[in-house]
Amino acid sequence: MSARSYPLPLSPVRASLDRAVAENAVLSLGPEAKASRNMLEDGYVAPDVLAGMTLLLLAGQPRRAEPNGGRNPSGEGRGIAGSIWVRERFTVHRPARVGEEIEVTGAVQRAYSKRGRRYTVTLSETRDRGGVLLASNRTTGLARFR
Repeated sequence: MSARSYPLPLSPVRASLDRAVAENAVLSLGPEAKASRNMLEDGYVAPDVLAGMTLLLLAGQPRRAEPNGGRNPSGEGRGIAGSIWVRERFTVHRPARVGEEIEVTGAVQRAYSKRGRRYTVTLSETRDRGGVLLASNRTTGLARFR
């Protein structure tokens, strides 16, 4: 495996938080999601939609090519896509508005091994079109295990 230099930037994810996205997020929370329903009525998107966009950032990254063009059952060399999230800290700095355009950017900050398992730590930020910070996230993912 070749040595990587960190931070390792990830390809950004852009989205528009249209009303249908916000409504579907509230519906998915079930009938007890009164606070999220109230946010939607006031024109705001529930925070879990922003968290979902962060997961999309991580899951949507291209995988590195396998050494011989074949499958690699150990998972070594696959990059961040396909890892299992084991810990996440998500902070909302400002509620997102329905219809707002957002961009999620991030970078893998480091990788480490513990008890035969390889982990990665990723930091990401969600910003509105004007660059205002909406949310930040720190995710630890299990990238390889025995």
